[in-house]
Amino acid sequence: MNASVCKGYFVRSWFLCPFLVLLMCGTVWSADPLPQASGTPENAKTTVASSTENSGEAAKDAGDAWENRWFLKWGLANVHAGIKESESRIHNQLNVPFGLLIPGWDRPRTFKDLSNDFELYDLHLALGRDINAKWSWFVDVGGIVGDVMNKTNYPLPLPLNVKVGFGRRIWFAAAGVDYYPWGKPVLERDPTRSAIMDALRSSRPFIEGAVGHVDARESVAARLQIQHLPLSLQVKEKLYQPTDYISPRIGVETPIGKNDSLILAAGYLFFDHHPSEINNLSIYVLHSHRF
Repeated sequence: MNASVCKGYFVRSWFLCPFLVLLMCGTVWSADPLPQASGTPENAKTTVASSTENSGEAAKDAGDAWENRWFLKWGLANVHAGIKESESRIHNQLNVPFGLLIPGWDRPRTFKDLSNDFELYDLHLALGRDINAKWSWFVDVGGIVGDVMNKTNYPLPLPLNVKVGFGRRIWFAAAGVDYYPWGKPVLERDPTRSAIMDALRSSRPFIEGAVGHVDARESVAARLQIQHLPLSLQVKEKLYQPTDYISPRIGVETPIGKNDSLILAAGYLFFDHHPSEINNLSIYVLHSHRF
């Protein structure tokens, strides 16, 4: 009889990374052009004045639309990671020797199985601010804390009770910038359309870049016990893997209210250490609130 129990995940976070270079580049790239030198012909003054008034009205409307410049984002990221190093150790140190000693050895469920089944999630909490109508910066913290437990009874060669548990504690902190090629979304209401169509037609795509630091800790614990006897054999192993990453992402932001949006995005995380273990594709579902 085999049973696997996956415990809940909780957020623990620390460390904030500045991302100043991209912020400065975003500010420069999206800055308004310098005004032209004076010397406008007399017969063009009326036209220029009218254009200035229209530009002023447009600027005022844009300013009103972006009055709330700070924002909070929170939600989940579905993580599809390689986890090849851990699986190799589990195979060589657990499955191979136990498979030879115990007939009908049942390979325990691991975090690799959760990743393959898209059941591995990170929790995210981000704070950011608009630079202008196309650029914004943010800092992001979060993590995942969880265990996968396996319990199996084997009748041969002795009535054995085997417990195998895997733990993962990952905390991260990141910083990045968002770029909206067609501007950030503002909900436009039309009485001839439904609320869903208003939200979808007001959606805007964006490109995101982030850098971050990850503090990753993994553990393995195995216990063999003859049923109904107190004696047991226990094996434990822990692994600590601090590393940094860079992540390009694309997404779309859909406004669902004056200050609230739903964000769907996807990106890939490239790590400088243990890439075959931690590199991953992440799919983000976030809620954003401006204040």
